[in-house]
Amino acid sequence: MYAGIYIVTVTDAHNCVAYTMVQIQQPALPLHGSITPTHVRCFGEGNGIADLNVFGGTPPYYFTWSNGEISEDIYNLIPDIYYVNINDAHNCLAYDTVQILQCLVLLQEQMLLVTAIPMEIFTFRLAEDVRLTLMYGQREAGNKI
Repeated sequence: MYAGIYIVTVTDAHNCVAYTMVQIQQPALPLHGSITPTHVRCFGEGNGIADLNVFGGTPPYYFTWSNGEISEDIYNLIPDIYYVNINDAHNCLAYDTVQILQCLVLLQEQMLLVTAIPMEIFTFRLAEDVRLTLMYGQREAGNKI
């Protein structure tokens, strides 16, 4: 049945009739989820996060993630694809998927110490948490580095 007001008529075996009005309601929005990922910080780590927000439907909500978790948000994730089934109090179902990523290469910090006069430093932002710093100048002997 669709949401709305209905008149219900009940007639018994003696032909007695009773009427009543019934209102069927529905949630303002259909049940759906939206996942915000926090990707793994460094290559090989397991610190990703899937932050699920649920809209619509009828609370309370129940969650079943592909990794077996049953909480709304999941933590300490390795790079992978995760999906969640969301059920509401009326057993309506929604699902969503998120991919947790990591850097493609292992970054190693290396430092080169050079006495340079003058020295210029350039910093480039490669990703949200990755910066590349280049130092350009001359060694005391006058050769460029």
